[in-house]
Amino acid sequence: MLSGAVLWGTAGTALALGPEAAEPWQVATLRMLIGSTLLLIVAAATVGIGAPPRPRAAAATAAAAMALFQVGYFAAIGRIGVALGTAVAIGSGPVFAGAIERLALGVAPERRWWPATALAVAGVIILLADDDPTGAADALGLGAGLLAGASFAGFAVASRRVLSGGADPVSTMGWLLATTGGLLAPVALALTATSGAPWGWLTLAPGLAAIGWIALVATATAYALFGRGLAHVSAGTAATLTLAEPLTAAGLGVGLLAERLTALELIGGLAVLGGLAVLSLRPGRSGAEH
Repeated sequence: MLSGAVLWGTAGTALALGPEAAEPWQVATLRMLIGSTLLLIVAAATVGIGAPPRPRAAAATAAAAMALFQVGYFAAIGRIGVALGTAVAIGSGPVFAGAIERLALGVAPERRWWPATALAVAGVIILLADDDPTGAADALGLGAGLLAGASFAGFAVASRRVLSGGADPVSTMGWLLATTGGLLAPVALALTATSGAPWGWLTLAPGLAAIGWIALVATATAYALFGRGLAHVSAGTAATLTLAEPLTAAGLGVGLLAERLTALELIGGLAVLGGLAVLSLRPGRSGAEH
């Protein structure tokens, strides 16, 4: 699961190295549609695609939550910037996941989840939201970020419910992402039409390379790994482990995009690593194994 979050973190760098004309909502929709197709092809060649995952209510909730996450996340970064929007959306996810599991399912997180999550969330906030030099933060942007965090938490909890019945993770994630892509497609088409954004970038080599990496590696492979891990840990733990995503993105920004980290951002990165280490390097009983 941790490796899946690391692969998610490569998507931003791939997009940054790709064509500037690619709009985030276009990429989000394409990655869901293409990534889900790849997952279902793999499932068909191995265990079989099978029927849509059950329970249907949980599967529908997971797909809708993932679609809301995409909408909330891109709305947040559009209003308050990438750093702060990502910090709010990704950083709040583990907190929401733990709360949802506790209130809706009566499952209390394991004891080490609390310090690990607190340390990792604090690290993400320091790493990505050191300050707000543009003063762009506003209530709607912060609300959209919190919506994204709650939506991802809902996706993790609902997906965990589907996978707890023994469903194949690859096939399940394929179905869920395909449904998400279907929900996002009308939104992407409408936004593209109203904004006049082109689709032509998709026919060029840089566009094909970017979307190919994002769909194959940062979506299909990443969600397959996430699904396999989610079948064995609580949704709260899973959401905390996904905080490796912004850490990976920051590391790639330094290594490939010539970005620089401040001393405070470095401290934030180390805090994230510390929180992840508590969860991933000390195996123990999960409070959600039931």
